[in-house]
Amino acid sequence: MIIDKTKGDEYPIPHEVGQYMKIRPLTWQEVKDAAAVMTEATSKRAQELMAGITPESLAALKNESAKAKEEDPDLLYDRATVLGYAIVSWSYPQTVEEGIPNLDERTAKWAFEKAVSLFKRDPDEGEGSAGG
Repeated sequence: MIIDKTKGDEYPIPHEVGQYMKIRPLTWQEVKDAAAVMTEATSKRAQELMAGITPESLAALKNESAKAKEEDPDLLYDRATVLGYAIVSWSYPQTVEEGIPNLDERTAKWAFEKAVSLFKRDPDEGEGSAGG
């Protein structure tokens, strides 16, 4: 399916009565970009922490990290990148571009999880029509 970047499905924000966001699935390239931003940031942090670590500790850390990534999309994809691509419009007075950095944690997390669910779901599930 081809993703129409100008269309998204409208989702009411569950904790803000009357507010909504139009969110679309990400293209495969956008998913790759969001993962690359996160990988780069994680690599920089890891390099800073690597000084003095033993091989045994490193192996245990890698194992824990792999398990955590499977369970938490925040560890796989850069949230700001995903939100920037996925949110087509919303009911807030600010533009999406101006507003994303100003979202509260709860709303940003909700929108991020909604966006990730759209590109991580089984294509046969059918929810939404943003693909065109």
